[in-house]
Amino acid sequence: MVNLLRIVTSIVMASIPNNIAGNAMSTVASPIPQNNVDMAYQYFTTQAGLNPMITAGIIGNLIQESTPSLKPTALEGKEGAFGVAQWRGPRLAGLRKFAENRGMPLDALETQLNYLWYELNDTETRAYKKLLRAKTVQEAARVFSRYFERPNSKLERIDKRIGWATRIFNYYTGSGKKIQNPADAMNRLKLRNLETLNRALIAQFQQAQNVGTQGYPQ
Repeated sequence: MVNLLRIVTSIVMASIPNNIAGNAMSTVASPIPQNNVDMAYQYFTTQAGLNPMITAGIIGNLIQESTPSLKPTALEGKEGAFGVAQWRGPRLAGLRKFAENRGMPLDALETQLNYLWYELNDTETRAYKKLLRAKTVQEAARVFSRYFERPNSKLERIDKRIGWATRIFNYYTGSGKKIQNPADAMNRLKLRNLETLNRALIAQFQQAQNVGTQGYPQ
């Protein structure tokens, strides 16, 4: 019975991401990116060293530019804008050259995050310096939109950019009410099912032990 419990537990736990399972089982584990938003957040906070506020301001803009899942293949038909930041014209050409010189796929999120960081430290230093002075998530979102993305004023939808940035900041820092990530919801359901199964198996094991001490054959 003990072996059965261990087997079932290991099978279910294997299907649950470490950051969810680790929290539920009170273990310490390094967070593992589960989706593109996770990857972008970890990239900017860990590799680039930006604070969560600025990171959220950037990602909020990227979501508005591409999709909520940060689709690196996002393509705007009329002007041919491409990628999570919707690069076009000379900046898109720069992305292509950057990817080619490094042997990286153009449509990979990692490539595009690296190029975005390259721009902030090279051709877009004005935007970077202003970002570093941002005092709020809302200000970071506005600065990134105005100085890095520079969208048409009629299409900017700054309210959407700020809204996404705020939700991202709250989700990853625990400030305010967290947004519900569908993948997280499914994983937590698996954990609840696992806990129920564990309780049932333990009860059966304890019952079997009790039977064995009441004169029944061992």
